[in-house]
Amino acid sequence: MYRFDSRGQLEFPDFYLLFSGHLDPNNRWISLAQLIPWKLAEAIYLNSLCDDFGAPADIRYPTDVSLVNEAREKTEELIDELHLPLVGRAARPRTYRVKARRAFVAFTKKKRPGYKAIRRARKQQLGYLCRKTL
Repeated sequence: MYRFDSRGQLEFPDFYLLFSGHLDPNNRWISLAQLIPWKLAEAIYLNSLCDDFGAPADIRYPTDVSLVNEAREKTEELIDELHLPLVGRAARPRTYRVKARRAFVAFTKKKRPGYKAIRRARKQQLGYLCRKTL
């Protein structure tokens, strides 16, 4: 549960800097910060927290391999879109999409992939990605 406690909150002019004393009240960032309605922003933030009941439970934690896999899938979509006007006139570029997908799924099925497996999977996906973009 979120509770606001203003007792510990420092105002900008009261903020002490170790080497130069206090912040200059004429500083442009300080003057801009004073223009922001902080209480309204906090109320909106609190309402969004209450409406969403905190953080979503289906958060995905991307690994390097999943990010490269997403990039590979996006490039496949781009290649398909760019090739649409040439269907029937030119062969579609080779993308090894089935092999790349199988390699990625095999990696994701590993319960606790080691360092070598992560490096190998990342290298494979980067290889498939670079093969398409050259």
